[in-house]
Amino acid sequence: MTLKEASERFCISMERLTYYEENKLIMYETLVDGVPDYTEEELHKVSMIRDLLEAGMGVNILQEYLQLLRKRTAVKTEQIRILRKQCELMEKIHHKQQCLDRLDYMVDEIRKLGNSAGQAERSSTENDVQTQSSDTQTETESAGQSENVNVSGTENAEFSETQQPEAETSETQGKKVLVAYFSATGTTESVAEHIANGLNADIYKIIPEEPYTDADLNYNDNNSRSTIEMNDPTSRPAISGSMENMGQYDIVFIGYPIWWGEAPRIVSTFVESYDFSGKTVVPFCTSGGSGVGSSASNLEQLTSGATWMEGRRLNGSDSQETVMEWVNSLDLNLGE
Repeated sequence: MTLKEASERFCISMERLTYYEENKLIMYETLVDGVPDYTEEELHKVSMIRDLLEAGMGVNILQEYLQLLRKRTAVKTEQIRILRKQCELMEKIHHKQQCLDRLDYMVDEIRKLGNSAGQAERSSTENDVQTQSSDTQTETESAGQSENVNVSGTENAEFSETQQPEAETSETQGKKVLVAYFSATGTTESVAEHIANGLNADIYKIIPEEPYTDADLNYNDNNSRSTIEMNDPTSRPAISGSMENMGQYDIVFIGYPIWWGEAPRIVSTFVESYDFSGKTVVPFCTSGGSGVGSSASNLEQLTSGATWMEGRRLNGSDSQETVMEWVNSLDLNLGE
């Protein structure tokens, strides 16, 4: 497989793959007409390489680690040195993730305060507008009573025809699209709605059977519900209700906040509840600082036969235009 073919298949930029090639992070076995030919086994390491580099592992130590994987054998001293580097890296990752989780918690709390203030301001503005509207309507009715306007039958028919509303549809032309999301604080919900509105797609909210409270979401409490769930990879919180006719969708966007560098366990519940074979899955997340990281690839492992696009971190404050700029860059060929 060539780098160009790999770029299209795994949805990874040529620039990134070329960088991996130049630094001998991926190795080709043969040349076909002067072009490097890679095995699928080799290119399946790309996601792991990306995640380790983003986590802070140096290129040199990563090269050695990959060489050990390819040889499938390693002397004891090499194993110990790699394990030490891995422990150092995991400590750094854990510390950074704790900082990011606390930042996410603070951002959510500030956003809640802003929403409360905004609602109070909107309520006051709406009252003022209603008062002005009432005064204007009274004046208009008085003016209308003093005038005698004759409208012909033809004009009435034309007016009636122009006023008829257009029929609404929830289907995207061609391929059917679903936007499924989990949002504990409303941040991911706003992004999901932008995508659904922009594509005129169906939308499904993943609702926990037992709603999350503010105490459940306290990242600083080691005994909070969310902390306990995220420390248990097998945890599968129950979902209230289900998505009917999942088989009708060709493309499924899956959105979620980042908790401890991962998708919340309830998203795993959702992914394992349906058959995604033959579908294109587009993951997206929201976070105050954490990227998609390995969250999407971990979810991908829970499915089979689906084509997963490279995920993207978005902000709850992103505009519809910003969100759709990313969606349109995916070249999903929705009109086919």
